[in-house]
Amino acid sequence: METLPDKTDVDLSAGIDEMPELSRFTPYIGEKFDVRLPQGSLQIELVEAKALPERTGAPYEHSFSLVFKAANDCKLAQGSVALDHEKVGWVVLFLVPIGEDQDGRYFEAVFN
Repeated sequence: METLPDKTDVDLSAGIDEMPELSRFTPYIGEKFDVRLPQGSLQIELVEAKALPERTGAPYEHSFSLVFKAANDCKLAQGSVALDHEKVGWVVLFLVPIGEDQDGRYFEAVFN
């Protein structure tokens, strides 16, 4: 996997120069992504990547969401995180907790 700089070197407010496409992520459903945190790193699994309904006047015409699953004891909170995957590369996403069950905690990133 590509080496990421320490979290202190990653500008999480910089945003994305070009909006990623859904097709960048769909081949990797079921695979693990490394999350960089100040206290270390953890892995989360991409469990869903889906297109969202088009909205008139939306700033981006191809909206989509990604859902990731983490362990139940995961200390990940809502916010911007740097994710790394050997094929996708690294990307900064804003993850929001959306629920949990016996299998883990779920987080969503929405692109619109």
